[in-house]
Amino acid sequence: MNNNTHIDLSIVVVVIVNYGTPGLTCRAVDSLAHERQFLPNLSLVIVDNCSPDDSLDIIENHLNKNTFKPWATVLKAGKNGGFAYGNNLGFSYAITNSPNKPDFFWMLNPDTYLREQAGLNLVTHLKSIGPAIVGSRLEDADGSVQVSTFNFPTWKSEILSGFCLGFLDRWFSSSRVAKEVTLATEKVDWVAGASLMIPAKVFHAVGPMDEDYFLYFEEVDYCFKIQREGFDCWHLPSSRVVHEVGASTGISDLRKAQPRRPQYWFDSRRRYFLKNQGKLRLLLADTGWIAAYSFWLFRKLLTDREDVKRQPPKLLSDFIRNSCLNPKTYW
Repeated sequence: MNNNTHIDLSIVVVVIVNYGTPGLTCRAVDSLAHERQFLPNLSLVIVDNCSPDDSLDIIENHLNKNTFKPWATVLKAGKNGGFAYGNNLGFSYAITNSPNKPDFFWMLNPDTYLREQAGLNLVTHLKSIGPAIVGSRLEDADGSVQVSTFNFPTWKSEILSGFCLGFLDRWFSSSRVAKEVTLATEKVDWVAGASLMIPAKVFHAVGPMDEDYFLYFEEVDYCFKIQREGFDCWHLPSSRVVHEVGASTGISDLRKAQPRRPQYWFDSRRRYFLKNQGKLRLLLADTGWIAAYSFWLFRKLLTDREDVKRQPPKLLSDFIRNSCLNPKTYW
């Protein structure tokens, strides 16, 4: 290590939620061990969400073998309560058991690993701007940048995503959820929860994540809640994190053929709209998406059936079943 390299002594607690991905989690731990040369007071809480395999033993053995135990802990959750539940459990453990009060919490996916100083750069940025939250630049292993900055979903964005027409996306770019990939340090609506750092003072002001989300939309909701409380959300490209999209959840990278959407995705989407935008906007979002996607599907069946094959199976029928044909959707 270069003697001129900056070292920050802030108390940083990383929380990783594992479910059946012990190999990925151990790789993430190894990259955090390297990051500790820049953040020597970094500690780690791994929450195992009742994995159906031998994750707990594999991770424990990895920590013991590499003498990571002084700064890394594994917790066995009482249930598989989802991403928000697992992170909240890790936050709570750290607050109660850390010998020194944490300065920052860092949510990190198990299917990630760090480029050098990814964590240090997050801490440095937050110290320079005051209370806020910040997310990393996510990238593929070859360095290709992933979309990791977003606008909040609205009924307009749902219609645009259903149509999937390039010229509409360009005309109404401010209404699209996914923002253009950029290398600018900037304020955004929300960032991907794969690497997200929160100052302890912001966490204590806002409170824990909403555990009624099992998986997906929980970080969108949390960023919305944080900004409603008056804090900004930043994207920091100098914090580079490799993210194997879909490796830990089973839902594929949108650039590839996708599996069928699980029920919890529809449940989370519905909860986000009902909670933050109300019944009318959810109804507009549902009917708008169904009409737009039906148009796209008809057009592609006539012109390019390969595009249809890359879509999640039964997406339209599953969407309809979870929207206007289900009266409970809006209540």
